[in-house]
Amino acid sequence: MVFDRYDSDQDGRLGIWEFTNQLLPTENTIRDEVEHRDSAYDMTYDTRDCLVNVFRKCIDVEVEVEMLRQRVNQSMGISIR
Repeated sequence: MVFDRYDSDQDGRLGIWEFTNQLLPTENTIRDEVEHRDSAYDMTYDTRDCLVNVFRKCIDVEVEVEMLRQRVNQSMGISIR
């Protein structure tokens, strides 16, 4: 489900841009700010834990969206893909 959503070229792999797209803000000015931050510092353990939790939530959301899509498809007979 994550690949279906973020694999923009549909090659079955997530490139670095596709991978980071799921974590970056969608609002352009905030996204630009995040992309242009100085990366001179290593990731702290707290940041790493937070990132792992974000990944887990992303996967949880994709599961929920897929379950909703399947319910709509079964009950209404329409595809919302």
